[in-house]
Amino acid sequence: MNGLLEAEIWTIARTEEGNVVFLKPLKGEEIIPIFIGPLEAQSIIVAIENYQVERPLTHDLLLNLADKAGFIFMRAEIYDIKEDVFYARLLFSAPMSTQPIVLDARPSDALALALRRKCPVFVSPLVLEKAGSPMDSVMGGKIESPLTLLRHELEEALVAEDYEKAASIRDKISLLDKDQGKMV
Repeated sequence: MNGLLEAEIWTIARTEEGNVVFLKPLKGEEIIPIFIGPLEAQSIIVAIENYQVERPLTHDLLLNLADKAGFIFMRAEIYDIKEDVFYARLLFSAPMSTQPIVLDARPSDALALALRRKCPVFVSPLVLEKAGSPMDSVMGGKIESPLTLLRHELEEALVAEDYEKAASIRDKISLLDKDQGKMV
């Protein structure tokens, strides 16, 4: 894997700048903040919390299609960053092939898929060098939990009068609250 570092999602949060997922290499004390959109954050939260949805989300659909075609999702790699844009790829094993199938992806999609399949995520040393920060530098900042993130998204949906989206977010909050033994 050419020096890639295995990483995990340290946390996902809402900051003053927006939604951010923090990746942390398994070895080391640096983290990599990757800013993502609200829908991508929701999909990652759904995967982290093992939230079961009635109908498949886009990431579930992609993995179901890959399964039916005989492809196996092996890992996600975040391999480059240029002008503050991260580059990721998905690696699948293919039937009747010794070479993996490599697909270009956004890091948020790569993470959402890897979480759903409990596949490893790797980052390149270059990405860590360019975008990594000491954990201490982030610990002092204001970071909100996934549940708080969803509550903010619910407020935004209500202000925008997007009641269908608000109802969906409310249902996710209810399930997360139940999982944590709380009442909404």
